[in-house]
Amino acid sequence: MSLTSIITDIFTSEERPHTFILRVAVGTRNPAKIRAAERALRQLMERPDRNIQVVVQSFDVSSGIADQPFGDGETCEGAKNRAKGAYAAFCKRNGKAPHVAIGMEGGLEWRTPDTIRRTAEDTANEVDPAVNGNEEHETKDLFCMAWMAIYGRREALSVDMLASKDTTTYYGDQRPVFGLAKAAAFPLPWKISEAVQKGMELGDATDKVFDIEKSKQGLGVVGVLTDGLVDRSHYYEQALILALIPWMRPDLYPQGLS
Repeated sequence: MSLTSIITDIFTSEERPHTFILRVAVGTRNPAKIRAAERALRQLMERPDRNIQVVVQSFDVSSGIADQPFGDGETCEGAKNRAKGAYAAFCKRNGKAPHVAIGMEGGLEWRTPDTIRRTAEDTANEVDPAVNGNEEHETKDLFCMAWMAIYGRREALSVDMLASKDTTTYYGDQRPVFGLAKAAAFPLPWKISEAVQKGMELGDATDKVFDIEKSKQGLGVVGVLTDGLVDRSHYYEQALILALIPWMRPDLYPQGLS
């Protein structure tokens, strides 16, 4: 049997009469990322049997990291910073907190045959070897990936458990917590890798190699490489749903993620 996640008492009395409003803050102005956030949350929340509307506000916030992050540690930190920044910006603009705030950060990682056996802690300090004058990059492949961060207090949410178990209601976090997930990694063509090694950001490198404009606001490099089968929005969308697991099953993640 499938899990049914539902929102039960998440809205103030003035919002209650007809439609429940899920307040969402997104730490980006990038149209592709905003679409990903809207799609992920609407898949989860907006169903025929629920009178729920997802309302997204976007904010231009800092990632607090390099423009082109490398490795899991830096990229995940950027996503978390964006989520927290969006949360604070929403509070300042609206005088109340969002139900969830979202940060998304794309990053790169160098991979060799033994990379899979290395831990996330090992790769957290990974940098572009070309920056340090290290020629080892010739034997490595450059992979694209991304981290998603969901930030907020889960007092708004309750969960119906599997039918074979007792229904459990989650009564709330004392402070905001994180949900995190990493999108699938995929290899980049050598021409793009070479441009990145010379200091170019991935989006600019993609535009240059394929002679296009503003790819990161539309298809993204993943969409260009897959002929649109997986565009940037869809690439982020699935990972965002995975990052929401602590909201869908707070009974299994009582402290959220750090």
